[in-house]
Amino acid sequence: VKVPNMLYASTVRAPAPHIKILSINDAAARKLTGVTGIYYAKDVPGDNRVPLVFQDYPFLADKIAKFQGQAVGIVAGLLLVGYFIQTTLSGAAQDVDAGSDTNELPAPATKKVEAQADRILREMPSGSNYNSTQIRKFFGTGNIRAERLQRLIDAVLDELDIVGNGEAELWDEVLLRLENAEAEGKFFLAPAALEFIAGLQADLQRSELVGKSNALPDIVKTVHRELREADPAYFTIPPTSGGVAQTLLSYQSSHRPQDLWHFVTPDYHAANIWLQLRSGDNQDMRSVIERVDRYLEAHPPPEGISVGWAGLTYLNVVWQNDMVQGMLRALLGSFVIVFIMMLVLFRSVWFALLAMLPLSVTIGFIYGLIGLVGKDYDMPVAVLSSLTLGLSVDFAIHFLQRARALHRETGNWRSTVAQMFAEPARAIARNAIVIAVGFLPLLASPLVPYNTVGFFLAAIMAVSCAVTVVLLPGIMHLVKQRLFVEVG
Repeated sequence: VKVPNMLYASTVRAPAPHIKILSINDAAARKLTGVTGIYYAKDVPGDNRVPLVFQDYPFLADKIAKFQGQAVGIVAGLLLVGYFIQTTLSGAAQDVDAGSDTNELPAPATKKVEAQADRILREMPSGSNYNSTQIRKFFGTGNIRAERLQRLIDAVLDELDIVGNGEAELWDEVLLRLENAEAEGKFFLAPAALEFIAGLQADLQRSELVGKSNALPDIVKTVHRELREADPAYFTIPPTSGGVAQTLLSYQSSHRPQDLWHFVTPDYHAANIWLQLRSGDNQDMRSVIERVDRYLEAHPPPEGISVGWAGLTYLNVVWQNDMVQGMLRALLGSFVIVFIMMLVLFRSVWFALLAMLPLSVTIGFIYGLIGLVGKDYDMPVAVLSSLTLGLSVDFAIHFLQRARALHRETGNWRSTVAQMFAEPARAIARNAIVIAVGFLPLLASPLVPYNTVGFFLAAIMAVSCAVTVVLLPGIMHLVKQRLFVEVG
């Protein structure tokens, strides 16, 4: 909408949190063509307070700007292009220690609070009803715990509700110092901690496995930009813990406050990075874990940060690793048990060793093929390994037991072999072919695990059958003197 002589307005905002406004130099802006007026808190008619966040929220900052991006002034003009107001501000905006992951605040923060408390006490207005002892109790002595600080802040807020105008500024100063000290004890309000998270996110985004990531730095940078009139240059993390805290306060004021706790705990001692993977494959999840490990090795996190994993995809990886390792141990144990069973069944070490030949060759072939194609030992492979034991040894038991019975009848190895390949060998081959063909339709499934099961079961049947009817008779021929007693 445009009408003749319509005025445009633009806000001038505080460049840092928790600062006193000592003076404002707007001379250059007033000389610009088209500027009709520049207005501050003193120019607001009536009460300079609106119920935006609290009932006494200032419309324009007066004397103290409590957060970065708070409106300080308004420039009105016919056309606002490149208007500039230089503000001379000073106050408590400064870098602070990131703190630690415990409730105990670092010693430097305690010393700072005590020094600031002493300065406030020296500035006590004469004739005040509040003496030094009463104010000092809000700070305590020694190490100040986070819980005590919160109680002190609540107490100061109660005082602000009842004191007169002459003492409100003093208690605002007390509240400011307490809030700064509290912020220093909240680890993930520290810009260094958020920069580390943002760097890890950027590295993961360069991976083809991660589609999107969300974390606390995204909220902070977005709100910081919006507080600065959506200027893309401010899509950054504020340089101080106080600035970070103010962006999060603005976020909670404009959203459901509890939404923030999806990204960080209320004590700011733990934070989440939400990753959306392009696939739910366990191998992709394992690759992402390895990428994070490499990043942590190349970029050590700030002291106090430890990295852990959560989520269904990660739980699947952990479950599969534990299950696969368990099944591998079970396979080795089953191999030994089957050998003992063959000793009991045939009552011969040679026959027991021959019975283990088809399953040993088949398992070796399957694992060798898996290694050649680069497939990991995962759940389908672990299950197939167990099936191989039963299928392969079944063919061997049938072949050896039948050969042993026929040799007792004929007393001659050559006659025994001829009869073995007349019927028993053909029955074993038919059985293997029918079962192998029955599993081949799984190759048409869109699910990779089904493809794996279909292919490897067909391969297991084919290989175990071939070893039983081809390799096993040949080895039996070489050691027939140790297996049979020839007659005639």
